[in-house]
Amino acid sequence: MSNPSPHTTDAEAHASDADAQRQAEFLEQRLEAIDLNDPQSSKPSQEPRRKKLSARDLLERLNRRRLELNRINFAGGGTQAGKGSHGEVVVATLTLGDGTSSESTNQVAVKKFLFDDNIDEEKFLRTFANELHVLDGLDHPNIIELVGFVEDMTKRMAWLVFPWEANGNVREFLLSGKWELPERVSLIQDVADGLEYLHTRKPPVRHGDLKSLNILVNSDHRAVITDFGSARIQTEARGFETTGGSNSPRHQAASTNSNVDITLYDGCPEVTVSTANAELTLTGPSWSFRWAAPEVLNEEEPCLASDIWALGWIAWEIVTDNYPFPEAKTNKLITIKVIAGLLPSLYDEVQLSQIGDLCYVMVRCWKSEPNERLSAAECRRAIQWVPSTIPRTRSDGMSRIRSAALLVQMGNMHRLQGRYSEALKLVDEGFSIARSAGDQIMMANALIMAASSHKMVSNYDKAEECCNQALALYKSTGSSIGQANAFQRLGETHQARSNHVKAEKSFSQALAFYKSIGNSLGQANALWGLGEIHQARSNHAEAEESFSQALALYKSIGYSLGQANALRRLGAIHQARSNYAEAEESFSQALALYKSIGSGLGQANALQGLGEIHQARSNHAESEESFGQALALHKSIGYSLGQANALQGLGEIHQARSNHAEAEESFNQALALYKSIGYSLGQVNALQGLGGIHQARSNHAEAEESFSQALAISKSIGNSLGQANALQGLGGIHQARSNHAEAEESFSQALALYKSVRSTLGEANSLVGLSEVLICQARYSEAKPLLDEVAQLSNQIDYKWARNRSKKLLAEALEAEKSSTGPSP
Repeated sequence: MSNPSPHTTDAEAHASDADAQRQAEFLEQRLEAIDLNDPQSSKPSQEPRRKKLSARDLLERLNRRRLELNRINFAGGGTQAGKGSHGEVVVATLTLGDGTSSESTNQVAVKKFLFDDNIDEEKFLRTFANELHVLDGLDHPNIIELVGFVEDMTKRMAWLVFPWEANGNVREFLLSGKWELPERVSLIQDVADGLEYLHTRKPPVRHGDLKSLNILVNSDHRAVITDFGSARIQTEARGFETTGGSNSPRHQAASTNSNVDITLYDGCPEVTVSTANAELTLTGPSWSFRWAAPEVLNEEEPCLASDIWALGWIAWEIVTDNYPFPEAKTNKLITIKVIAGLLPSLYDEVQLSQIGDLCYVMVRCWKSEPNERLSAAECRRAIQWVPSTIPRTRSDGMSRIRSAALLVQMGNMHRLQGRYSEALKLVDEGFSIARSAGDQIMMANALIMAASSHKMVSNYDKAEECCNQALALYKSTGSSIGQANAFQRLGETHQARSNHVKAEKSFSQALAFYKSIGNSLGQANALWGLGEIHQARSNHAEAEESFSQALALYKSIGYSLGQANALRRLGAIHQARSNYAEAEESFSQALALYKSIGSGLGQANALQGLGEIHQARSNHAESEESFGQALALHKSIGYSLGQANALQGLGEIHQARSNHAEAEESFNQALALYKSIGYSLGQVNALQGLGGIHQARSNHAEAEESFSQALAISKSIGNSLGQANALQGLGGIHQARSNHAEAEESFSQALALYKSVRSTLGEANSLVGLSEVLICQARYSEAKPLLDEVAQLSNQIDYKWARNRSKKLLAEALEAEKSSTGPSP
């Protein structure tokens, strides 16, 4: 089976058409060959059977659910709400137990099973009892509630009674108005919640016919899964493995007694194709053809993962308002597309492209192999972070004014995609509506969202102002989670300004609040912030611990963006320690996650990290390409800090290639941007780069000034690595001026700092500088052990320049030492 991919190219599609056509024709031949009236078409199971409980016995066990016929009133003969191949749904009124009745509060939907003359009574009763049995054990807000049943076979009557949901199925509901993305996402989250409940029961329940037509929207505008006619209770925890094969038990219901097996259907499924409604019908489970998973079309047994395939299509339908494969008019064409993996290109779809997390889940839902798909729990965890809000209508059910909550979540979607001006516009509108309604919590939520966007465009004063206003509102309402969020945003704002003391205090306060209320996402975010503080101070061990804890928490709750951010920071720590292989792996994993969720900012940051790794390995072409891509992405979203960082990286590449003019221009542009946003650490790096350019041009005065400024700023923000780099540069200036004592002191101080932050690259550079100073003073015996150490360090991190330089210096030292002692007598 080919692997469905939402990015299948036209060439790939044409290449696989022939094979898919053959598979489709084979499938249709098999379907046509099955005679539903031939008893031999259903082979008996070879498994030893336990004592079966009859359908009649099961109905007796569920007698508490039985409703009296006279309590159900079909006014005017009853309004038909839907019809299928096995029955119809009719609107009715249920009389309460005390004899009163109210159509508005007691309207019900009655599912009437169709019992024709040519249907075997026992087989019919098994079908009815199976659905009743499955429903009886379910209790979840996103699963249809069973009110009861009516059954009288002498009158050919078998009904299931459910609450009436006037909003209809999700397709009908979406057609009733104009719904924004966060509202649509809310419905998808509801379906995922309900499916997780079914799949995590013990034993799990496989729905078997998930599609938009079987998702209702209740009066609270929450999605509810219905129609369990194809559902089966799985007695074996087969997870996401298919259950086909001659030795596999099929469709076994749950056994509550070791001697009694409540199995209402077994044997291989009979199959027929209805061309009228594009349904693939199995005697037992019924699968709608457009939603059928590849394993079902390949005549394999459906499994839990078959529901997951359908969940991906439900998400597609809810967002796009389109059925699966709307352009396909025949079952053969649908089969070709499914088998060949010719699925929609999600990231090219206008609406879906705005929801990277959801696209990521849908791609994983549509894996051709069932065991490669996400579980229902993983789907639910992954999309719970997508901005959403419950749909709302006016009392007349028609046109409506967008609520504050909706506007804030719409703004949040734009923020996550790096569209900060659009985000601020929507959030400000939401804040105004919340203020007019006196909703302090929503006002504070809007302020927090605005603060995040202001920070990303380097408007730190406004961001801090919004955080403080939100914090005051949360305190007045006693919202612990709100206060935690406000402290978190304050910490991020202080961090962006390099106010590490204030940032650490805010993050610590946020972490304490999050722990007190057991909020895992909040704890992870606060730990991530603290990790950034440790990293800025070059406390790599503490930073690694914080980021690793954050990564574990993000994984536990399925938050892809958080995982990517933590991996990127861990990559930076490995890089600072010169562990380039680990760093490249972390950055690459982060980049893949960012791409999967459509985060332009994340991709830019990960590319920048990879650029720095390539640079450290002297792979200048790859490095320049990575930095160039990062710069373009940062410019496209208007992120000044990102642009500055990319320019800094490009400057270092130009410098390594001795393109001093281009390097100086890049460093000056980066420095200007860093100054404009008040980012001290960035200024240090840019000044360091400019110092190197001046030094290479033998402009020692300008170089000394740049390095001295970098040293002063590094000391003011407590950045040990920055101090070491600046001292290293000053050592080079002193050495060029033959001020050996000052050079030795600078290199020695730099070496001590590099060791304290475990920077192998820095240690090697400082030792090379010290060795050069010692050789210039004819202190060969002191220089040789240092050069041996350089060689060892260079081999550890594959640092070619230092390794070659140490070899050359050692040869010079040995030759000079030999010359100074004169020839042997």
